[in-house]
Amino acid sequence: MGQHSASIGLLLAVASTAVAQGGFEDITGAVGLSGYRASMGDDHGPGGVFADLDNDGYPDLYLLRALVLAPPGTNQLFLNRPGSDGGRVFVEIPEAAGADNSGPATGAIAADYDNDGDLDLYVTNFDGPNVLYRNTLIETGTLGFVDATDESDPTPGVADDQHGVGTAFHDGVELDNSLTAAWADVDRDGWIDLYVGNHNGYYKAPGVFEGPFDVPGRRDVLYRNNGDGTFTDITMDAGVPGWEGPAGEQQTAFQRFSSSNAVIFADLDEDGWIDLWVTNKIGGPDDRDMLYRNRGADAGGQWLGFETATYALPGTFGAASPFAMGIDIADVDNDGDLDAYITDWSDPVEPTSPGLNDFWLGTMADSASFGFELAIDAAPSYVAPAKLSWGAQFQDFDNDGWQDLHVTTSFPFRDYLYMNTGAGFDERAIELGVDRDRREARGSMSADFDRDGWVDLFVVNIDGLASALFRNELAATSSDHGFATLRLVGDPEGPGVRRSSLDAIGATVELVADIDGDGVIGPRETQTKIVTSGSSNAASTSSLDLEFGLGLASTAQAFVRWPSGLESAHTIQRDSFVTIDEAVVCVADMDGDGRLTRFDFLAFGGHFDAGDGRADIDRDGRLTVFDFLLFQNLFDAGCG
Repeated sequence: MGQHSASIGLLLAVASTAVAQGGFEDITGAVGLSGYRASMGDDHGPGGVFADLDNDGYPDLYLLRALVLAPPGTNQLFLNRPGSDGGRVFVEIPEAAGADNSGPATGAIAADYDNDGDLDLYVTNFDGPNVLYRNTLIETGTLGFVDATDESDPTPGVADDQHGVGTAFHDGVELDNSLTAAWADVDRDGWIDLYVGNHNGYYKAPGVFEGPFDVPGRRDVLYRNNGDGTFTDITMDAGVPGWEGPAGEQQTAFQRFSSSNAVIFADLDEDGWIDLWVTNKIGGPDDRDMLYRNRGADAGGQWLGFETATYALPGTFGAASPFAMGIDIADVDNDGDLDAYITDWSDPVEPTSPGLNDFWLGTMADSASFGFELAIDAAPSYVAPAKLSWGAQFQDFDNDGWQDLHVTTSFPFRDYLYMNTGAGFDERAIELGVDRDRREARGSMSADFDRDGWVDLFVVNIDGLASALFRNELAATSSDHGFATLRLVGDPEGPGVRRSSLDAIGATVELVADIDGDGVIGPRETQTKIVTSGSSNAASTSSLDLEFGLGLASTAQAFVRWPSGLESAHTIQRDSFVTIDEAVVCVADMDGDGRLTRFDFLAFGGHFDAGDGRADIDRDGRLTVFDFLLFQNLFDAGCG
């Protein structure tokens, strides 16, 4: 297994903890959030949104409060505003600025589905239609949301198998028990598409199922964005129903499709096309989590849909978590490929339910072949403490250049915070103040709410318990660690067949920096992140900005692979907030130093000779003389 496997034991070894002075402070009441009490349409949620909805650079909170018994509640919007003491506070906006869905909400995701420059909202509901809210900030100058669910229907007034993105149908059954959703541009046409995961009970024992139906499970839905505000259900044609058996069957004696709890999109096989991971919770002998590989396009440019990868991967892939819940993806070991963490709600006292969360290490860096290795046996002490788990959130909380992990759990267990040292993980939730002992925690979301360069954490608790905003104060013990926050702006009107959405969902950034400060860029000093909307538990969205820790480095090189296929390089300074706009990227600046020199010519030649996509200047998928001519013209014109 090479260098990758050799690092597993070290990576997952739980180091001893030492009391630190820095940590996280619960500032929920101080910033105006103490009145929020979460409720949801089903016990699996809720998630929420922790992202910049009003374009002022500061992340806001859209939180779910449906079905509160006394009185009935609606979802709430808290905008991040300057406080009187120079800090930040959250101000509740009446009627959530129009997004006051009062249905049985389970989660929410945010992204700019209409490419107009502001983030829109999609709310999943359980036993009721989902809701699409279009943000009118750009067109009116004032933050506001309008219900665009009806206008998302491509055939309004026609009795078919779809009601916009509110509900879909399969064999006459309404697919209305939604728990999770995520945005991604699956066909790379510049318009983000929508995947919705549905739920319908679980297997308890032979012949016994939870719920009023013959067998549990319900089909998921992939809606293709038509670019005109409407969406079309293409699930079956695209090959992503959320579960199927090894022979492609949709039903067995134990289930029909599955009960999906979380989904995430990421380019897992590094071919430029976004892939899909779905966690499922039937718990029966036939059930598995599903990993779908994007097949890309044929020679004529026609998108080919997805193929099931679950059964092609070895051993227990997809079957290790009988009650899989949340998921998040990150390059945990800085080896260049993406890894995944899946939470499991299995009862740890049941002999048939191990109750362990699953940590999958990508194998692309080792073997150059697509796959994942279950790391649970390497360090059971790392995975086992988190039982009855829900949310999962990767983030570099201490800015040391290594991704940490936050996990939320059910009563009577506490939440967990695994700090990645690069040589192992310290579980330090109690020491750092985010244990939330004896709480019913669900969603975990992160964003730098006060823009101090240190990523903060919002935890959703249910059963009448206050949720919590934790301000990151790890600078007290890690003040020598720097940061870089990147906001990517895609170009939906760019040249070529493939384009990026305006919010660059699916873009991948590799950031190279001397994080240990020894003057040499080592093999584990490259961080990889992807712009996502939808992860953690139920439907959730953390900040769409990419927040990197720089450790001791003073500068970094960021290499962006845009969904359009364009690749660009940028020099990033320590402790900076940087916006990178694809439309104004100077592709002739191959080394990203802000200047056009002979070194850019040399770099282009090297990429061209190596068959590297960075030399594909016209983005047609081929390296030809036209790429050289375009590069030379851009160089001569100073990229103007």
